[in-house]
Amino acid sequence: MKIVNLILKFLLFIVKEILSFFIKLFLFLIVAVFLIGILSTKKINQDIAIRKNSYVEIDLAKKVYEKKGSIPNLLNEKDLSFYTILEALKRIGNDGAVDGVVLRLDGMGLSYGQIEEMSGLIRELKLKEKKVYAFSSTMNNNRYWLALSADKIIMPPTAAATVNLGGYYSEVRYYKGLLDKLGVSFQVIHAGDYKAYGENYIRDTMSAEYRENMTEVYEKIFGAFVRDVAVIRKQNRADIETKLLSGELMAAGPDALKKLGLIDDTRYYSEFVSQFGKNLVSLNKYILASNIGGKTQNKNKIAVITAEGDIINTRPKARGYIFPGSLIADLEKAKNDPDVKGIVLRINSPGGSALASDMIAGKIRELRSGKPIYVSIGGVAASGGYYIASAGNKIYASGNSITGSIGVVSLIPNLSKLIGEKAAVKIETIQKGAYADLFSMTTAFTPERAEKLQKSCDMVYGDFLGAVAAGRNLKKEDVEKIAGGKVWLGSDARKNGLVDEIGGLNECIAGLARDLELTSWSVVEVTSGSGLNSILEDFVPLAALVRQVEEIDYLGEFWFTPLKYFPYEIR
Repeated sequence: MKIVNLILKFLLFIVKEILSFFIKLFLFLIVAVFLIGILSTKKINQDIAIRKNSYVEIDLAKKVYEKKGSIPNLLNEKDLSFYTILEALKRIGNDGAVDGVVLRLDGMGLSYGQIEEMSGLIRELKLKEKKVYAFSSTMNNNRYWLALSADKIIMPPTAAATVNLGGYYSEVRYYKGLLDKLGVSFQVIHAGDYKAYGENYIRDTMSAEYRENMTEVYEKIFGAFVRDVAVIRKQNRADIETKLLSGELMAAGPDALKKLGLIDDTRYYSEFVSQFGKNLVSLNKYILASNIGGKTQNKNKIAVITAEGDIINTRPKARGYIFPGSLIADLEKAKNDPDVKGIVLRINSPGGSALASDMIAGKIRELRSGKPIYVSIGGVAASGGYYIASAGNKIYASGNSITGSIGVVSLIPNLSKLIGEKAAVKIETIQKGAYADLFSMTTAFTPERAEKLQKSCDMVYGDFLGAVAAGRNLKKEDVEKIAGGKVWLGSDARKNGLVDEIGGLNECIAGLARDLELTSWSVVEVTSGSGLNSILEDFVPLAALVRQVEEIDYLGEFWFTPLKYFPYEIR
């Protein structure tokens, strides 16, 4: 693997040198535009006026990060944080100039937890007599679930506008057969029968434990979806479930949904929005005009800090990872701000490095006595993500958030056959000490090595159980009953004590303000990001390629060391 890494690094060096001049020039231009944007943003805010009877278009095809980027919306309108969208919906509810919202759902990638949060705010808009329209040229379960909260659902009047409403489907690839042919093998050491990460490297088939756990999760999500369709669209629950499971609404068209009363109209988008004329404004324009996320004079502040992505020990070169140094710096910044009365840590992470998770959790435990730290779970806070969450004073999660996965796993690759037999590379070693080769990727894996690594995993697992027990005020033996790597939906996590309250980010913020006895407050998002990098990748495709090659460096963190990780997407 070192040879492979050397080759990849050499190729990366060549690519970087070729792109160096152009990237530096582009960065110079971006910095110049960035400075101009900062200087002109205030004036632009004043110049933008929202007409009376306006509608705000929210295009969810744009990438929605939980974490706010460091570039102003003026320069990077693709880079909106989820909280910014939630705040805009709240602001629209009290804005007399805005009559409603148009949701564009094509390409939407929101998690189940985010869909639940947005749906709640959209229902609040309707209670304030704001109209909400949802449009999608293709429809699946996720998009339709959010569309259900709208007053009217519209699709194009063509059979090419595909409808795929059905049950659930999850695909996990098992690589053992391929790895055997390549001469690569893995040893997976885990603590927790349901800790499935890595099983697809050592098995040809899904384990009974993983199948049981995921089936239970999907069944509950599907049941909630059927319930909402039946209640909101006034359908017989048994009938709608039969239609979904029979495949009647798979590879169907908008006419099928319209006949069943599942959508309200069929029109092309341009035809549909023509009724709003110049009164249709983009979400980005509305955010600028309303100064959402701007400076506030309120001395009572609640800081929102976001932890999003895999947890790693190496300082990342791009966004999408949680690094202890950066997150701890954000926490310290909020702690040292006298106006910040409390902190909401928004977590959207499947976990990762056990060590990095422990470092972050330790800092939260240190700070939470001075300023309360409430946790809001987004789409997922599992394994290491939950380890961090358990250190907070109180945990909020949506009913469909993914959490739990309290367990530990280590992956140990063996490349001896690939290198020695397939590549015909002769390996000579010099060794002193019985276990000096413990982390070698070309040494045969013996029962003695397995036992030593299993003990390491078990010790980390014991710490995990103890930390959750202390953080959640539970007995360690009770935590063990709901641990073992098992995944829970937020609604079940509330019942078994892993979560305090069912609610989204806004509910968490309001709950913290209430517990702090604040009569008024403002929210500030603490940001430290790589906004320039994300813009660079948008405009220079090869820069994105460089990032992907660089990410190979992070793979080393996921071998040999204990992991608190649940990397499976539940969609």
